[in-house]
Amino acid sequence: MSIKRSLLMPVLGCLLVSLSACTSPEAVTNVALSNPSQQLTPTASVELLDDFPNRPYKTIARLETQGNEAANSDIFLLENMRAKARNIGASAIVVEKKSKEMVTGTESIYGPSIYRVLRGTAILFTDGN
Repeated sequence: MSIKRSLLMPVLGCLLVSLSACTSPEAVTNVALSNPSQQLTPTASVELLDDFPNRPYKTIARLETQGNEAANSDIFLLENMRAKARNIGASAIVVEKKSKEMVTGTESIYGPSIYRVLRGTAILFTDGN
């Protein structure tokens, strides 16, 4: 085997290992319905709120969205959460202020896995507006 080839093999090996560590952004939203027996019609749009509104509403679910380390944008996680809230019939989501945490996952040869977590409350406006 030539010197060039013997030097090239470790470089290619390192390149393959580093490329396999690249991931695309992924997120999953888990839902805990307040009343699982109540089926609501999916909504066309869901508002994102920082605080609970003054207008009448009822809580329909607790939401928790977890994204992998490639999902490094709050917007990506919020849109995943919004899509799930739309499917369960929510009018709005009140996003917890302190829920933007980073959770260390399992250790691998590439280092620890980092997951971002957002939590919120899905609500339904009850004033008909």
